[in-house]
Amino acid sequence: MCITNHKDGRESRLVRAPRKDENSSLLKPSILFPLIALFATGDAASGLIDPSLPQFLSVVAVSSLAVGSALNSFVFPQFNQ
Repeated sequence: MCITNHKDGRESRLVRAPRKDENSSLLKPSILFPLIALFATGDAASGLIDPSLPQFLSVVAVSSLAVGSALNSFVFPQFNQ
């Protein structure tokens, strides 16, 4: 599919929009790198306060990601039916 500039005759190809049914992934660079930066700064800051706190925060972050992905994959699609 193209769009045409009728004044000078140029044609530009149009890019398809992404499908709405695609799942968002945490492995996309636009999501992954900010998450890594957020966890790294949080671990560094909490390590200054209490040395055992970064491990606890990492466990909480991983478990909340697991619960969120389980909800998005299994529970919320059942509500749509």
